[in-house]
Amino acid sequence: MKETVDIQVIGAEELQALNESIQSTVRSLNALSQSLVRLSTNLSRQLEQTGKGASQLTRSVQQAAETTERLQQQTRQTERSLQQVDRAVKETSNSFRRYRMALVAAGTALALILPRTRLGQQLFNELSRSASATERQIARLATTV
Repeated sequence: MKETVDIQVIGAEELQALNESIQSTVRSLNALSQSLVRLSTNLSRQLEQTGKGASQLTRSVQQAAETTERLQQQTRQTERSLQQVDRAVKETSNSFRRYRMALVAAGTALALILPRTRLGQQLFNELSRSASATERQIARLATTV
């Protein structure tokens, strides 16, 4: 009879998908902001050349400025969200490190208590394997975020 201990990182894929989505949104918002600035500049040049539509130019520039400000606020919020995700990943990583240390301690205690029994050696080997698998998952998670 073989007893196993399975350890899985729950939410790693979801955290990675969220992080990628947020980064994509930041890139899109930055590109949109740049496009709006170019549009505002082009409109300004065209209206100045024709000498007409000063009030329209003023409204367009004001709208572009307001839109740019909103985009900058959204970008700052997205950056704060990214920092929160990063902190959550680090906290999860630290929690799993502590959990791994507890598993190793438990395995060591079992190995000391049951030093020459097959069950004691199996438990120690399984705990070591599970702890190593968890450590690899943590490393993957830390490099993807």
